[in-house]
Amino acid sequence: MVEASNELSPEQRAEILRFDILFRVNGQGKGEKSVLLSRSEDMLDDEFQKALSEGDLEITEEGLYRLSEKGRLVLSAFGAMFHEFKKLSIFKCVRPDVPPPEGGEPDERFGGLTEIARPPESEDYRLLIFENFCLREGRNPPLHILVFFSLVENRSFNQDDDGWSWDLANGTFFDYIEEVMATQPRAREIVPDGWTEDEIVNEIFQAGMNEVKRCGRENTEKYSLEAMNDSQSSFWIEKEEIFEDGTQPVIVERYRDYDEFDNRPSFGAGLCVGAFAGLATCYLLS
Repeated sequence: MVEASNELSPEQRAEILRFDILFRVNGQGKGEKSVLLSRSEDMLDDEFQKALSEGDLEITEEGLYRLSEKGRLVLSAFGAMFHEFKKLSIFKCVRPDVPPPEGGEPDERFGGLTEIARPPESEDYRLLIFENFCLREGRNPPLHILVFFSLVENRSFNQDDDGWSWDLANGTFFDYIEEVMATQPRAREIVPDGWTEDEIVNEIFQAGMNEVKRCGRENTEKYSLEAMNDSQSSFWIEKEEIFEDGTQPVIVERYRDYDEFDNRPSFGAGLCVGAFAGLATCYLLS
């Protein structure tokens, strides 16, 4: 198998910037944002103008940016990919040196949703699993999107973005994505003697799915729909109540055109490849 390149192409950088601009606009109040950018965002003005010229954004009569129909469809595609990405959460903190559990016991090889991988004791295996599933199907894995999601999945996006805009504008954030892609473990690095890459990935994936099923049966918070939703911060907001007059809420729809999130463990390699990689291939640069 030929691994994906760790260097981001101009098109891949554009995809990430495109998402950021669409999210910034859609995440404001009623999904409208002043064309007078804040000081921290002013360095991204060229990206706002690009989104406007390419039809992702439009300007209201009040002089506010808002998503066009095209922009909403693109952002919904990102949202659908994020849903599929979250289904790999059981592999975000894997302890490879921990022995397998006895029958029916918790599998301590897999950490909970709130745990963070700390190499070498624990590793994030989401990239190697996703890459392997893509490559065995002959697809070019969009690892930059997977890594991007892993970096921002618990981030609260707001206008006081503590250097976020600057890192995007000067390319520092892209350098960091490339560094993560270069340093994450790959299947070839963990395959035991006498195994193939596909076999070891299948073994890890099935063990993770078994742990998800156990968590579901025992209603544990280690891996549950409630814990998953709580861990997403403001990165993914389906609906929000905005109180304009202090009493009457206005329901703001953030995204649409995606299936209701379902974390039941009825998925496998086909989900990772078809739902995530397929969406990335079909929507991002349309």
